[in-house]
Amino acid sequence: MTKDITFNTGRLYTQDGQIIRAVFDEVACVVRFNDFSRMVSGEFPYQRHNNTPFELARAVMVAYDHGLYTHTREAPGRAPAIEVRSIRL
Repeated sequence: MTKDITFNTGRLYTQDGQIIRAVFDEVACVVRFNDFSRMVSGEFPYQRHNNTPFELARAVMVAYDHGLYTHTREAPGRAPAIEVRSIRL
């Protein structure tokens, strides 16, 4: 089960692509995300608990691309030691 993922969508918003971190809060049943490339953060309701990295990243991008999220100040920060996965959606 994946609860925390940092991934690169491969979209060319910056020289390094588009880096997003997403954290699933299973108590609140929300995913909070932070797009470090575009400086956008948000959260959306999420019920699924058996996430693969791809499923969590896909849920983030569906909510993000369709505006199905609200802004949050509780978005996850960047963790320098964390692996950035390349997940093209």
